[in-house]
Amino acid sequence: MTEPTLKDALQALNKSIQRIAAAHNNLDKSNIPDLLDFYKQVYDSENILDGLHKTLSGVKDRLSYETIPDTFESMGIDAVKAKNGNFIVGTRFNASIPFDKREAGYQWLRDHGLAALITPTVNAKSLSSAIKEYIETTAVEPPDDCMSIHRQRYTTIRKN
Repeated sequence: MTEPTLKDALQALNKSIQRIAAAHNNLDKSNIPDLLDFYKQVYDSENILDGLHKTLSGVKDRLSYETIPDTFESMGIDAVKAKNGNFIVGTRFNASIPFDKREAGYQWLRDHGLAALITPTVNAKSLSSAIKEYIETTAVEPPDDCMSIHRQRYTTIRKN
């Protein structure tokens, strides 16, 4: 006998939750003890599901942000085509100019042809995108004293 997969377990859970939803529709709402008991069961179940969701999300995040990128990097690859999708490791750039670095950050943007980003405030997504492109094109990073750059590796799946 084969062991059930996570997908099997989630499908069974989905069926159970659908039965609970149907039971709610048939609940005698005038029977206060049963109504409150049913609510308590749903309330407690939701708390359990929230905990399970946090645990599963944590595992997925570690796989996406650490395990797979580290494994791919150690093997010198950034993508794998598998039977269940194309797995690609990329890097997100998040650049920001903290308030205490604003003057130096704005000057760096002007000096490097990125002055168009400067408005009353610099849009974080536009800044991140422009800095990523700048670094990829020139292989030069802005100095730490004018902005903060955070790289986050992640894994995506594209269908075959």
